[in-house]
Amino acid sequence: MISAELEFRSALESFRRGDHADAERRLRAAAQAEPRHAGVLNLLGALLASQERYREAEPFLRAATKIPPASAATLYNHGLALQNLDRPRDALGAFEKALAKNPRSADAWFGRGSVLQESGKADEAIACFDRALAIDPNYHHALANKGTALLRLRRYSEALLNLEACLRLDPTFAAAHLGKAAALYNHRQYGLALGSAETATSLGPDVAKAWETRANICRELGRLDEAIDSIGKAISLDPANREWREALVDMRLRACQWSNYQSDLAELRAAIRAGVAVSPSLCLTFPFSAAEQFAAAKARAKARPPARRSGARKAAASQPGRIRIAYLSGELRNHATGHLFAGVIERHDRTRFEITILNAEPRDNSPTQKRVVDAAEAFIDVGQIDDDRLIDFVSKKDFDILVNLDFASERLREPVFLARSAPLQVNYLGSPGTAAASNCDYLIADEIVVPPQEAKWFVEKIVYLPVSYQPNDSKREIAEASTSRREAGLPEAAFVFCSFNTNFKFNPDTFEAWSRILLACPGSVLWLLQDNAIVAGNLKKEAAARGVDPSRLIFAKRVRSEEHLARNRLADLFLDGWPYGAHTTASDALWVGLPVLTRVGDTFASRVASSLLTAVGLPELIAPNREDFVATAIELAHDPERLRALKAKLERNRATAPLFDTALYTRRLEAAFAAMHARRLANLPPETIHIPA
Repeated sequence: MISAELEFRSALESFRRGDHADAERRLRAAAQAEPRHAGVLNLLGALLASQERYREAEPFLRAATKIPPASAATLYNHGLALQNLDRPRDALGAFEKALAKNPRSADAWFGRGSVLQESGKADEAIACFDRALAIDPNYHHALANKGTALLRLRRYSEALLNLEACLRLDPTFAAAHLGKAAALYNHRQYGLALGSAETATSLGPDVAKAWETRANICRELGRLDEAIDSIGKAISLDPANREWREALVDMRLRACQWSNYQSDLAELRAAIRAGVAVSPSLCLTFPFSAAEQFAAAKARAKARPPARRSGARKAAASQPGRIRIAYLSGELRNHATGHLFAGVIERHDRTRFEITILNAEPRDNSPTQKRVVDAAEAFIDVGQIDDDRLIDFVSKKDFDILVNLDFASERLREPVFLARSAPLQVNYLGSPGTAAASNCDYLIADEIVVPPQEAKWFVEKIVYLPVSYQPNDSKREIAEASTSRREAGLPEAAFVFCSFNTNFKFNPDTFEAWSRILLACPGSVLWLLQDNAIVAGNLKKEAAARGVDPSRLIFAKRVRSEEHLARNRLADLFLDGWPYGAHTTASDALWVGLPVLTRVGDTFASRVASSLLTAVGLPELIAPNREDFVATAIELAHDPERLRALKAKLERNRATAPLFDTALYTRRLEAAFAAMHARRLANLPPETIHIPA
């Protein structure tokens, strides 16, 4: 007959010398001989749990908890097994029973915090981790989990402190290095973030999230070859992750790697038709129709989780005083949105409007941002305020209108709009399409970018500004010391076509048209922006495949805004692309007197240059189709007199046309806000609004 006690003691000896297989065999034999032996049940359950065999461990640990007096350690082990079996409510109960037995159990506080963290209750989780750390200041797992919870709450500086404290105790803790990389990424400290991400992938090469984090950091650093390699490794570890597969498509676009372009387009189109949510960025960049973009937006809305909090308020019957507007944005800095919009902030009528900036990203203290800070009545940093607190903050401020200025990306504070934090919400400027932020009543546009017959493809009601929806800053400075063609690497006597759009807007169809233009204009060159290390090589290969000498492609690095504006003057003609055309870059060119050639597009994103050219009085530079675009570019390159006449007309119009009249534009935008506000006060639902010229 087997003696349970003897087997238990032998199992303990085997366990201590690391022979876990023998320990398990003896413990199972002991459990069979004496099913209520608490020590046997607890050790066997703990042994199985340590091997992540939680389903086998749980029955033994449950049985151990029913034998009085169950220890706090037994209850903790049972909670750990339940947590890993995705039974959070039962796990929480087990940890709370452990704490009732021993309130100074750091493990039980940690376990309770971990379950709360996984349930999305970051604040409560942090309180538990703090209790664990008060008992054991060197509990590095608690420091790591607290850092992760703080990341969820966007408290990146505090997260970094806790993660670094964890790593001082255990420099080999991969999860803490990964969390540190995320904190640094959100501080835009990409170089430091990369070091942490690389340590995380070295320590945990099978952790998909570590590779995805490294990919995002490399993308921001312009190291697209490494980004593509890293996101590929992440996908190989988690093939079902659709978001990461779309990130790979995005990165290939940024690198101008087009070998998969048609198959990617077909897959994305099939997803839209199937009602699957597709990245807003890809919806704009690939040649989807307005109807397809609308379907994708509806699918994204359906896929979003419900609002965690509601900040909705009923419309007041009357609202005396100024209209309170809050612009929520991370891009009022050295960024295209900041360059376009700073002048409007400065010119808002303070007798009629109270202007607040909710700044969602770290300050860059650029001249552009300093202008915005000085002009706004309040410039409030909200980047490290979590969504729930920001929703409460916005609601309590009683803003009349909350405006999203940002592109539809992971940085947009989507939950704030989803929760209806203000009575009126508006999408404007940052994203040229529908539903950048959810639950927005209005989208500000013009009749070129959104023709009235196309308004049905927008979830928002359209507010039409006269002439052009895009603001421009008449104070934008142009560097006095202009670069010469030789310094820019351009041939002195050649005809210089240029396109300074970001590289992910390029595609095979646009590049085919550009190549045809170059072939028809011997000696001409195409001057392009180089966003990353590998795009030049890829585009030179594409040129060679189309019979164009690769040396005729010349690449420019990013420089300060004033210098970039000045160097535009070295070019002869700006060539637009499609379907995601030039926006701020087209305004840049027109501001310094460089003509822009575009073609009529089918979507908001493809019509912006047409809107700008109309507003500056040069509609003759809007080609009706691709063939006419190519033909017009060739004609202008061969007809210097016609091109000089266009430049002279642009120079005359620049001073008088509405495109660069910031004061006039601001009055029209304010009229739009006033019209929205008036409808709300009259208890009228949002409706299409036309602002008169």
